[in-house]
Order: sequence, then C-alpha cells, then structure tokens
Amino acid sequence: MQRQVNERKHSGAMPLEYLISAAVTLFVVVDPIGLAPTFLSATTGIPDAARCDVALRAAVIAGVILAGAALIGDCCCASLASRCRRSGAVRH
Repeated sequence: MQRQVNERKHSGAMPLEYLISAAVTLFVVVDPIGLAPTFLSATTGIPDAARCDVALRAAVIAGVILAGAALIGDCCCASLASRCRRSGAVRH
C-alpha cells in the first residue's frame, strides 16, 4: 500500500490543486482586467483589426516568455543554488 502512495506522489503529474493555485496566482500577478485600460489607451486611433493583431502578438510573446521561464527556470535556479553552496555563500 505504501509503495502505491509513493508511486502516485512521484508519477510526474501535477495535482489539480497545484494547477488551480498556479493559474489563480498568474491571473492575479498579470492582472489582465487592470491592464485593459492601459492597452486601450496605448492603441487609441488604431483600427480594430490592427488592435486585435497587436493583442494577439502581445499574448503570444508573453506566452512564449512564460513558457521559456517555466522550462528553464528550475534548471537555472538549481544551477545557481549549487554554485552558491560550493562557494560557501549558502549553507544547508
């Protein structure tokens, strides 16, 4: 029984609670509702089709940056922590 529990813990799948928490945190940090007036004022005078293109391009670029940070962030943090431990700056 204990082995099954351990296998579930280390299966690599993220629990639903974690994904919901991460999504809510991201929504709060990014604050799309608060940024809407800024976007509208920055794109004043631009035709609606071009405004949609700007919004789509901005969303894609932000998504790529976010995905890149998610993919390499853990590796970079682990590497930096390892270097700090070797230099004696961080003690565990």
